[in-house]
Amino acid sequence: MLTDFLKHVSEANENPEYVYAVDTVIVSGSYARGEDTLGDLDIFCGLEPRFASTDREAAHERRIEAAYANGRRFSNIVEELYWPEQEVRLCLKARTRGLSLHGLDEFFKMEKDKDFAYKVLIGDAAKIAARLSSEGRH
Repeated sequence: MLTDFLKHVSEANENPEYVYAVDTVIVSGSYARGEDTLGDLDIFCGLEPRFASTDREAAHERRIEAAYANGRRFSNIVEELYWPEQEVRLCLKARTRGLSLHGLDEFFKMEKDKDFAYKVLIGDAAKIAARLSSEGRH
């Protein structure tokens, strides 16, 4: 499952139409602790805009227009505005059962008990460790 997920990360990062690229991937939970049995695979992802702020709005508009052209409908304006991020997450998740995908902010906000473990698969491990330490959660 992790191998397939990382393949989806590569596909998303190679897609020039996406407004966002995956710059951080952290695995946590039973997988990171090396347990023999896994409930689900807990993955936290950080997305980074591909475009300078001056070009980002136009890129967002293109992706939303493309979604409409492909038949996607949004239930509210917030869904529409966040579509460029959501489409990357949908690519990553790829309807995989057992894959629990979360945003990077959730990783830093979650409770961390004595069994807390994580592995940085993509991104700056030292920077993540420093942020955890500065927040007193590691």
